[in-house]
Amino acid sequence: MSRRLCHHLRELQSLPSKSTREVPYENHRHIEACAKVPGKFLNLDSDDKEVSYLPDKTNTVFDQFFGEMVDLYPPRLFDFKVVDLENKLRKNTLSLGYSTFNILPAPTFFTNNTTMRKRYNILPRETLVTQQMSLRKKDFTNTIRLKLFVGTYNVIGKSPTTSLSDWLSCDDESPDMYAIGFQELCLSKEAYVFMDTPKEEEWLRTVLRGIHPNAKYRKVKLIRLVGIMLIVLVQERFAAYIRGVSAETVGTGFLGKMGNKFGVGVRFELHNTSVCIVNCHLAAHIKECERRNQDYHDICTRMSFPPAKTIKDHDLLFWFGDLNYRLTGIEGLAAKTLLDTANYKDLIVFDQLREQQRIKRAFYGYQEGILNFQPPYKYDTGTDNWDPSEKNRAPAWTDRILWKADDVDQLVYRSHPSLRISDHKPVSSLFEIPIAAIDIVKYKKIYEEVMKHLDRLENDYLPQIAVSRTEIDFGTVRFLENKSNFLTISNTGHVPLQYKFINKLREESYSKPWLIVEPHTGFLMPGDYTEIQLEIYGDKRTAGKLSTGQDTQLELLSIDMQ
Repeated sequence: MSRRLCHHLRELQSLPSKSTREVPYENHRHIEACAKVPGKFLNLDSDDKEVSYLPDKTNTVFDQFFGEMVDLYPPRLFDFKVVDLENKLRKNTLSLGYSTFNILPAPTFFTNNTTMRKRYNILPRETLVTQQMSLRKKDFTNTIRLKLFVGTYNVIGKSPTTSLSDWLSCDDESPDMYAIGFQELCLSKEAYVFMDTPKEEEWLRTVLRGIHPNAKYRKVKLIRLVGIMLIVLVQERFAAYIRGVSAETVGTGFLGKMGNKFGVGVRFELHNTSVCIVNCHLAAHIKECERRNQDYHDICTRMSFPPAKTIKDHDLLFWFGDLNYRLTGIEGLAAKTLLDTANYKDLIVFDQLREQQRIKRAFYGYQEGILNFQPPYKYDTGTDNWDPSEKNRAPAWTDRILWKADDVDQLVYRSHPSLRISDHKPVSSLFEIPIAAIDIVKYKKIYEEVMKHLDRLENDYLPQIAVSRTEIDFGTVRFLENKSNFLTISNTGHVPLQYKFINKLREESYSKPWLIVEPHTGFLMPGDYTEIQLEIYGDKRTAGKLSTGQDTQLELLSIDMQ
């Protein structure tokens, strides 16, 4: 197809010079060409900045070339690369003012023929089917809105002593899914050595008793690493649509393996939407902001789900836990004074996490709701009073819930001060999330339409020729007499082709010794034609066999196209 593109580019070169804008050569490094629809003009961009434009009068040149193909490919079709100015007259270059661009071959049609695919850089058919179905995904996909409850609680090694219903079932309606995370579930030495603790079962039973009573839930996955645990539950009516469940853990403590700072993650697919949930406990202490950032990046880098899916490779991503970001630049007493009047807006400006997001050091691109609740840390255990220790540290929103996804609505973001098990208060958020569900009937119908469309295009872009005559009668030919006749071969298809008269089975030549075909091979652009001369000549070498019947006076010629 690169030859065909060059054919159209030569037409462009024939246009008056004023039809292109001159662009200094040194401005071009790497340039991309995009087919724009509607309008079908060629727009050249360099480093995300427009540098040249082909006026509307040239659009018709490209209409035929792009045609239906422009609907099959994403905007980026071709790569353009600067070449030596002295080479600008070569047939595979396009000159725009003072600049010359080398056209790299690009896939513009498809086939199952391996030889043709290699020759013309053609996309495999299955790739185009997948791409076309992806482009029409909205036509066969229904979006359902589900409610996801996300909760996080640092329990500082305590056992559950009260119901968790004030935290887990505080809403009137039952959520469709739960993602519940704990930090510092167990602080015993045995948990670090043997990786086992009775606290896991204790807190799981308490969670199952505390979730919303108006629905039945199934456990999707429970994952724990030392003191950090993540539980994912889903209503029974959606359990059949869950698949691809996997979990992963990352240690960020000593040597990246030991310590009480970890990240655990669960990923799954619900209908046709991929979901990733991460619960983590990052480095503590107010001065360890950079360490927290590094913990975050370690989890991002090292957490991988089979088969080679990373955290970011999901449609919906929720990240929460004891992130441990503190308030800096304000004394504890001043912070508590603002909290006494619920002046959260003035206090949040001192929040480390918001600052790290702003300067793109950590959690860049993640969203978080408005912090309009009391900080969940640090309290005098068993009370609602701030930590009375001599450190007089400022309270902080250490326990956070963030997300990265499109079309997600956060319905509420809150803490739950009635739970006094720990020096932290549990935090929760209720989300309304989009889940894409395929309509099987619509999917099959659109799949059939795509296959028919691709079949038609494949047929349209197969090499096609027309021969002016299929039978040639030379009449009477005398001994040592030359006699010629002609036929025309035309390329009636949409792609360049190479024709060649080929040998028949068990024959050493494409024709009998008494017949000469010139030219016996050639190359034709779409719409081109060539005249073939067939010359017959009888001499001593061939006449004897013809006269005695050892050779026939009938010859069949076979033409191969590529």
